[in-house]
Amino acid sequence: MRQPKEIQLRAATAAIDHTQRRDGAAGVAQPVGFSSNAVNFIASVDFTIDDEVEALVRGIRIGGQHLRGSFQAGKPFEIPIHYLPWVELPSEIRFVAKSTGHDFCSPLELRTHDDALALLGPGELHVEAISLRNGMLRGTAVNRKNGLARPHLFARVNRKIPRPLTVEHPRMLDDGGSVCHFAMQLLPTDITDQGLSVEIFEYGSDVPLTSTVLARIEDDNVHAKMIDLESRIEEIRSSTSLQIGTIASQSNDRLRTLQERIDAFIEYMMLHLLDARATEHRENIEGTEGKPKPLPKSVLNFKELIYSPNVEPTNEPKQHTLIHTIPAKSESFSYGWYNVESSDGVDFRWMGQSGILFNPEPDRLVERVVLQLKSVYAAERPSLRAFFDHVSASVEVKDGSGDQRFIIALNWPKDRQNDCFKALRIESDVAASPATAEGSHDDRTLSVSVTQVVIHYSHSDSHQITDRAH
Repeated sequence: MRQPKEIQLRAATAAIDHTQRRDGAAGVAQPVGFSSNAVNFIASVDFTIDDEVEALVRGIRIGGQHLRGSFQAGKPFEIPIHYLPWVELPSEIRFVAKSTGHDFCSPLELRTHDDALALLGPGELHVEAISLRNGMLRGTAVNRKNGLARPHLFARVNRKIPRPLTVEHPRMLDDGGSVCHFAMQLLPTDITDQGLSVEIFEYGSDVPLTSTVLARIEDDNVHAKMIDLESRIEEIRSSTSLQIGTIASQSNDRLRTLQERIDAFIEYMMLHLLDARATEHRENIEGTEGKPKPLPKSVLNFKELIYSPNVEPTNEPKQHTLIHTIPAKSESFSYGWYNVESSDGVDFRWMGQSGILFNPEPDRLVERVVLQLKSVYAAERPSLRAFFDHVSASVEVKDGSGDQRFIIALNWPKDRQNDCFKALRIESDVAASPATAEGSHDDRTLSVSVTQVVIHYSHSDSHQITDRAH
């Protein structure tokens, strides 16, 4: 016949009291060791129980098990442990019957961190915050399962270079477990052309706890804004240079006209004075006036110059053609191009990894652009990408002849008709430095050399320009 719960609990309590009186030890069972996430026990006496046994560390519940039934002396059983908070060691784990508050067995002592590892393993470590500031990588790691585990962390920089982390001593979390802070100093050489990547690992694990990546933003809008800014600066520079040149030309013309008039006036006055003296001397000798002499040519030129209207310089209308050739000496070559060089009477420019070429007539519709290459560095054939402002162009490479080794035809994509553009951006997939490749003193980065660029404007656009001119 099943006994009431109160009688069972009194029997268990009596068994505990009997055990305490008999051998001086508390409880009806003895802890004998750890297993994975549990504490192993052996019954010291025969007892029957129907109650929950709680595992406590300094009053914090860390586990427990509802025990029900009869246990004979020597019978093994276990009580699960869910987590461990961070506490000062050594510390004790007490096992208490929940209904009575009496100790179920002798306390189990946790002496070292190795005991905590044997009980719960390394726990579950998570990186909840990471930041990069002032050359330092800082983060926060939380272990909510085993707060007594001391994390050993290292970082892998750019997926290659391992580097240890400085980890502070763990502190207790209010809701259980532990928290610790870690840090690592970054070196200037860690940031490469591709950016920076840092992965955080725990020793003994191949899976990163977290990773952070700093990379360049490949945004066409940034390139478009940069090209637009460059084109505006170039337009302002060209407009200013044209205005300065026009003013200088007009000033020189006016100074030249003024000087001619001054010289003619001086010559006229000198001839007039000399002629007056000669006429007076002749009248004194002959006593009669001589016949009027024709005016000298210089006097006639002076009168014509004096009475002629001022002729202001006029600007001739620009002749628009369907094909516009941009030589290597042109100032349309902007960012990414080196100074003009000459070989066998042929001018050319080397381009670095990329280069920008401004369209001299950005308001006109363009059919295609043709690049004439003299040579390619560090490769047998060119490998180029081109963009009309921010629109990707179709690139066609053809073999040339003579000084023009390759002909590069740049066309609009198939889904786009002839359009205007302000700047042409060219990028080379292959580039190298003679200092690195050949051991020379030339440390430039070279890709292709260009002799000239030919822009083919649309025929329909030429009619519009002519109409606007009229």
